[in-house]
Amino acid sequence: MQTFRYNIVSFSQIGKRLRNEDHLITGSIGDISFFMVCDGVGGQANGDIASRLVCLTFQDFFKDHANREINESYMEEALAKIRVAFEAHISRHPKSQQMATTLTLAILHPAGVSMFHLGDSRIYYFRNGKICYQTRDHSLINELIDNNIITTEEANGSNQNHIITRAVSSISSQSAHPSYHLQSDVQIGDTIFLCTDGVTESLSAGALIDLFTEHPDITDAAHQIKSICAQHSNDNYSGIIVQISDM
Repeated sequence: MQTFRYNIVSFSQIGKRLRNEDHLITGSIGDISFFMVCDGVGGQANGDIASRLVCLTFQDFFKDHANREINESYMEEALAKIRVAFEAHISRHPKSQQMATTLTLAILHPAGVSMFHLGDSRIYYFRNGKICYQTRDHSLINELIDNNIITTEEANGSNQNHIITRAVSSISSQSAHPSYHLQSDVQIGDTIFLCTDGVTESLSAGALIDLFTEHPDITDAAHQIKSICAQHSNDNYSGIIVQISDM
């Protein structure tokens, strides 16, 4: 068990959209810190409200459960509280009934980094110019690939790439379980990157490896990511970069 120090840079840009439906939040109590990025589901009502509500509700949950073990049960309880918050909002604003959002969450604690996700926002965990771990999108395309209905090559040209199969919503939260990964061997210099699909539509995993290798200063890396997304992304683009440090 150890206490980790870190540097952090975050950004959230509207891009070419009329409004920003991404939301991000961070928090820390003692030797536990969390980093969350959410993206309101496109085409649904009040995606911006959904992403903000998830972030703020989890922040409250985090404060109330600072001494809890960080595991899958912890996140299921957090999602239950989020679902209650969704239902309360919808009872006051019935037109918000279909609102939904993706969720990515990394929690840094003495046992490592616990990572959770729902949807197609992603978490990448970099070390020494390689990806130790990355989330796999909860998407229709990936389900079709898994069931041998289409090939990876066919998926690359599909117009269904942005259809997700899991999200946080009042309707699906009871059955939409987040994927979970614990990175227990945290090392100085490791970099965690949480981002929305506005980033990943502009930068592949390989491109991100190159970018973080060429720009080890995460402030510089964030500037490069924003510059590339400004040119190539058709969506909002947001991210949090966390680098484990010794000072």
